[in-house]
Amino acid sequence: MFFLSFVFLLAITITISECNECSDKQGSITFLKDSFTGSTKTERPEFSKITTSCTNKNVETHCYDQNDNKLSLLNVICSSNVCICNYGDGYCYQANKTASYILNYLFYSYDGYMFVNPNTGGQELVRTDGKKHYQHKTSSPEFMNLVRNSTSYINGKDLLVACTTCDKVKTNNILPKCV
Repeated sequence: MFFLSFVFLLAITITISECNECSDKQGSITFLKDSFTGSTKTERPEFSKITTSCTNKNVETHCYDQNDNKLSLLNVICSSNVCICNYGDGYCYQANKTASYILNYLFYSYDGYMFVNPNTGGQELVRTDGKKHYQHKTSSPEFMNLVRNSTSYINGKDLLVACTTCDKVKTNNILPKCV
């Protein structure tokens, strides 16, 4: 009986450790992989760890270590649409490519959260209910004021990024996750 209990506990421990969840000091981004056709994402690999045990093969989660110098760790450029969602509050933000703007976004990891800033020339992000807008920030007091739950930047512990419209991201009103 003792041996079976030990084997069961060992199996649970191995299963839990294979989840590769992000630490409290890391922010994470889950990518909707099939939406990135024709789009690019460039990241600094020294700050990123990929979670490889997703049962949903259409998503991939990356954990990002804090960058004390507040340098961007990830640059996402979508070809025609972008949707960025916050798992914490459930809100999604979107933009569509226009003649005047591209869909170019910089991501930062600080204090265990991820922050989004539209890059120079990047289209503003609008919450799907139309109540909040986020534009490129280049000057104080908001520029690089990376504070959890602030209103300066879209920010959250865990974000989802997809190069598609937000109405195509949720299934039964639920955001896809790496589980």
